[in-house]
Amino acid sequence: MVEPLLSRVAIYVVSAKNFVDRQCSIAEQMSKDDLEFEFIWEFDADELSTDDLARFGQQTMRPEAKSCVLKHLEAQSLLLRSDKDACLILEDDAILSKTFKHDLKQ
Repeated sequence: MVEPLLSRVAIYVVSAKNFVDRQCSIAEQMSKDDLEFEFIWEFDADELSTDDLARFGQQTMRPEAKSCVLKHLEAQSLLLRSDKDACLILEDDAILSKTFKHDLKQ
C-alpha cells in the first residue's frame, strides 16, 4: 500500500532502452518496497536528433551525457504535467538502502 505522502511523489528512473539488466535490478528493488515508478525512455544517446543535440550549442559533451541531461529534463517535464507535488529522479544503477522507503517518507 502506498502511503499518502509517497502518493504525492513521482519516482522516475533514467535508463537507456538496452540496459535491461539495470532495469530489472531497479524494478526488483522498487517492487520490494512496493514503490511505483516510471522509466524515462526518451532521448537515448543513439536516438538523439539534430534538434536535441542543438540544444547544447557548442558543448563538447559526449552523446551519452547529453542523453542523461535530456532524460532528467524530461522527468522534470513529466512532473510539471502531473498532479504530483515532487519527484525523485534515480539512475537505473541505483542501489536502494534497506531503509529507502522509510527514509523517503521523512
